[in-house]
Amino acid sequence: MQLVSVNRPVTVARGLCKAVWDPVLLLPCTRSERHRLIKWRIAWLSPTPSVECQCGAIKGNRNHMLLYPATIALVQKLWSLMDPAPPPEVHLIDYALNCLPRSFKSPGTWCDCWLCLLSLLRVVNQTTSSYNLPEEKVHGQILIDLAAKLRATKPTRLHRILPPTQEPVPGDPFPHLLSEISTVPRQPPPSVPARNCA
Repeated sequence: MQLVSVNRPVTVARGLCKAVWDPVLLLPCTRSERHRLIKWRIAWLSPTPSVECQCGAIKGNRNHMLLYPATIALVQKLWSLMDPAPPPEVHLIDYALNCLPRSFKSPGTWCDCWLCLLSLLRVVNQTTSSYNLPEEKVHGQILIDLAAKLRATKPTRLHRILPPTQEPVPGDPFPHLLSEISTVPRQPPPSVPARNCA
């Protein structure tokens, strides 16, 4: 895993080619989780200018959060979920947020990334806060419940059952007919001449 410091300021536009709804505003999460997501997007998490980290580092900035002992396991998990890996000039969390879908239609592989992001941002928020954050439920519980509900209500797709292939049976008088029927081209229905009703 290679971590490169990103010195560019973070903006809400995130360098996208066109204006789109940010997935952090649309995907299912609690109010406190969404608050942290928005704070990350507008560079308020970790606070700007940098504050002292709980580990004793002078600057508890975004790059430091990728190397902080309490976040390193979540960072490695998030890194492993990213396919393709983020380019060196883009922060890992920004890249992961940019890879999220713009709507929630069905659960997919992005769900693991979403849960990891919510957990990681909670730890980042705690390490840069001067107070203890209140206890929360499992991160992404709203998404987990919604995915289970969708799976329960989603109709199962009927699969077309193909007829079994028939091998010629010794002594069968009609094996050649089956092969001839399958090779006859389909003819369009004959056209009916229009009647003159005058």
